[in-house]
Amino acid sequence: MKHQKIFAAIGTAVALAVGQPSARAEEEVTKAAKKIFAEYQDSVVWISAVAKISIKTSGGSDRSIPDQEKKVETPGTVIDASGLIVTSLNTIDPSSTMDGQEFPSPNGPVKISASAKITEVKVIMPDGAEIPADIVMKDTDLDLAFIKIRADSPEAKGVKFKAIDLKNCAEGGMLDEVVALGRMGEVFGRQPSVITSLVTAETKKPRHFLRVPTETIGGPVFNVSGKLIGITVLRHAKSETQGDRIGLLPAVMPAADIVPLAEQALKAKPPQSDEKKVAEKSEK
Repeated sequence: MKHQKIFAAIGTAVALAVGQPSARAEEEVTKAAKKIFAEYQDSVVWISAVAKISIKTSGGSDRSIPDQEKKVETPGTVIDASGLIVTSLNTIDPSSTMDGQEFPSPNGPVKISASAKITEVKVIMPDGAEIPADIVMKDTDLDLAFIKIRADSPEAKGVKFKAIDLKNCAEGGMLDEVVALGRMGEVFGRQPSVITSLVTAETKKPRHFLRVPTETIGGPVFNVSGKLIGITVLRHAKSETQGDRIGLLPAVMPAADIVPLAEQALKAKPPQSDEKKVAEKSEK
């Protein structure tokens, strides 16, 4: 009996000793997540817009499809203090999901051509303030949309943006511990959110992407050292047999790949609105 008690005590001590490193590691991740959240929670904002979608079909059975108008909302990440924001193009432009798709029909395959006119773009700040903005640049292949606030608008006066530096970044790898920031929807008062997760997969061709379970598309993902790994976007998933698009999957676009596009977007000018074009013609 005495020996049994000694062995039991030794077993408990070993179990505790083995468990301690894991507990310490988990504590460090939580500590890092709290620090990142405290520093960058206001770097994730909401974007709202109205998308007027035009759809055309060609091929087996041409159809006339009336234009559709849809209100869209999506989170985005502030990447410059001037009010430049990056988000997933698919979330703010619904036509990106539909354009180029093909469907079978009795008269042959039908191809869809879709486009959207995005208007009434607004950035919803953490305090609820709404600032007019424009989409200044898109990259369909990378699923990126760059949005710039209208700095000359009355709503933008005195507003300060907490930007994340895309260049302060690091590469992510398989099973790396990561911290993903987001912002909940209107039903939860648009409150900031944070989760800790792991890099579960990595794609290197034709583009470099990481798979990280996260709640927010358009939000930033960091490593535990506080370096930005990338921004969560959406990728088209295809059928293994037919090659057709079957849905969208979240993936993290490396920050280093976004840097050159962001530099272009900073210099880009917003497209003129129809109202402004009419006003200019009237002045002439």
